Amino acid sequence: MVGIGLVAGSFVRGGRGLIGLAVPLAIVGMALTTVPFENFSVKGGVGDLTATPSQVSEVLPEYHRSAGNIDVDLTKLPAGASVTTKVTNGAGNSTVLVPTGAEVKVSCETGAGEVDCLGQSRSGVGEDTIDFTSPGGNGQKITLQVKNGVGNVEVRRG
Repeated sequence: MVGIGLVAGSFVRGGRGLIGLAVPLAIVGMALTTVPFENFSVKGGVGDLTATPSQVSEVLPEYHRSAGNIDVDLTKLPAGASVTTKVTNGAGNSTVLVPTGAEVKVSCETGAGEVDCLGQSRSGVGEDTIDFTSPGGNGQKITLQVKNGVGNVEVRRG
């Protein structure tokens, strides 16, 4: 409706007052179309989530929050252990700490924010994805996927 008013106003030399309304609406519209909302769900809950598993059996298949920070520390796992897990966050920061000598196959993604995945960085709005395998020497293998809707993603060695 604002657009129609602006076009009609241009023919009758009016409608300039609608510009102040059109600009904020355009910004909100752009933000709503670029942020992926599939990570926002009721099942994930709201609030911070911290996990430090010390056994392979304690590693969850997925750590999920709709809003809040997620911190997962995998450095306490036994040497030689192999695990696969996923971290999904709608809005908030996600940080995963992996063992120093582990081989890590990682995929990091955020819709809006910064990604720092084992030293490789990206930032901005849109699909910022980093996907690679980092070699290790202690026989430990970790397959990790970290995906945020809005917020920072960080995977680092500990």
